[in-house]
Amino acid sequence: MQVRCMDTDTVAGVLVVVTGEADIATAPQLREELRAVFSSEARAWTVDLEGLSFCGLMGLDALRDAERTAGQAGSVVCWRGVSQRLRWLAETFPARAAIPAMRVGGSASAT
Repeated sequence: MQVRCMDTDTVAGVLVVVTGEADIATAPQLREELRAVFSSEARAWTVDLEGLSFCGLMGLDALRDAERTAGQAGSVVCWRGVSQRLRWLAETFPARAAIPAMRVGGSASAT
């Protein structure tokens, strides 16, 4: 699993690209890396999940937790490249009350 923050500030915010797998083994790393990225002064983020080949419940929780952290700092996160499987997972296992549902933008890949 890899998180890359692109240096450019787009209309939709700073672009962050997540690739690899987000599972029980990598979720803690994903959570911490996204928290570190979202701790900067940017107020809008676009997180591209197109390269995320697998995401389990622990990975989904890490994504939701990072979004909550960004929201507490006054930032907005938009998710793009969300696969149909990840959408299904997010709908089947709704966010806990303290963690918001993911704001999804752009088109979904069919993985």
